[in-house]
Amino acid sequence: MGTRLGRRGSLTVLGGVLSYEEVTYPGALQLTEGRDYATRTPVDSTVVREVAPQTRELGSIRLGAVLGQRNVWWVKKRGLDSMRGQQDVPLGADVTFVFARSLAALERDNDLVAMLLLYTAVDAGTALFAGRIRLDARRDFEAPASAPEWQDVYGEIELLNYWKPTSLPRHTFFARAAAAGA
Repeated sequence: MGTRLGRRGSLTVLGGVLSYEEVTYPGALQLTEGRDYATRTPVDSTVVREVAPQTRELGSIRLGAVLGQRNVWWVKKRGLDSMRGQQDVPLGADVTFVFARSLAALERDNDLVAMLLLYTAVDAGTALFAGRIRLDARRDFEAPASAPEWQDVYGEIELLNYWKPTSLPRHTFFARAAAAGA
């Protein structure tokens, strides 16, 4: 549930989030060889202990908020992502922050999840530059002292550049750089 405040092109986004998440790992841990997923063998207790931190069951009901500011306008561009097609391209900036706190009294997890989304694009005449960033993280309030409180940290970035030189009006040069890490 949410709303947008402001005028078109300069909007503040306010919203609420109610979510339910459950991750379980039923049955005993099994191993497959290569791509033969039909044939599985049980693993020994050493392997079970090694992967145990990665197979922790999760269960949470979260209540949170969405906050954002969007200052964008749209331009029509031809020949960017298709040969002759025309598309609307958002220019400007868009920032969104989402956070949600688990309701520990209702489920087994006691955590906070957060997400930050950033987008920007600039039209520089014969070139168009755009970029996106996403960061996700979860803070476990009941993490053991030997473990970090912030877990499940994920980030990705993507940079795009389109260039349509005036000397070659039917050509578009495209460059993309992307990275992700967790």
